[in-house]
Order: sequence, then structure tokens, then C-alpha cells
Amino acid sequence: MEYASSNTLTDWFFTIFLTLFALTAVSCLALAQLTMRRIEKQIKKDEISHNQALDFGGSRIVTYAYVILLPKRFAQRLTPIIDAELIRSYATKIDWWRCLFFVTSSHLWLAIAFFGFFFGVDT
Repeated sequence: MEYASSNTLTDWFFTIFLTLFALTAVSCLALAQLTMRRIEKQIKKDEISHNQALDFGGSRIVTYAYVILLPKRFAQRLTPIIDAELIRSYATKIDWWRCLFFVTSSHLWLAIAFFGFFFGVDT
């Protein structure tokens, strides 16, 4: 019981950091497997020519998330990378929620990481 009462800032930081990391990983897998795979299969099935963005370290997942999540005028700015209009036409409401979950968890995870880096959480 002594350990439970001696939680330090470092303990809380790593608990929050690892929890957000796990949420980001789960949301990333859900977005890739349930949203992106379905959309790309449907595009192939409909025989539409589609320029797939090159995937540099998972950037395609992030691009899909922003194209589906952001309002149309902001998503159009990503058209040189991926066909935003085509992707949005195949997206459903549950895809939007998956993108929201991914973007929120990943941004919170990065914010906590920067907080730990810049404010020097002791290890």
C-alpha cells in the first residue's frame, strides 16, 4: 500500500502516456482495417481509377483521417496527396467517428509527449 500513496508526477506521466499510446495504436488499427480497407476495396470493386498516396511511415492513415474528418473545404487541400472527394464519397458516419477517435487520441498522445520532453519529467 505504500507504493500507491507515493505516486509521483513521473508515475502519472507514464501512466497517461502509455494509456494514450495504447488508445492511439488501437484507433490506428481500427481506422486502417475497418475504414481504409473497406473504402479501397469498394473503389476497386467499382473500377474507379484511384491514385493511392504513398505510405511513408503511416502517413496514408493520417491523410485518410483528415480527409474524412475535416470539413470539405479543408479536405480539398489534401487533393494533391489523395483524391479527397472520392474518399469522402465512400466514407460513412462510423468512419467519421473512427477518424475522430484516431485524431483525438494521437494529438493528446503527442501533446503529453511534448509536455514530458519540454518540462523534463524525471525518469
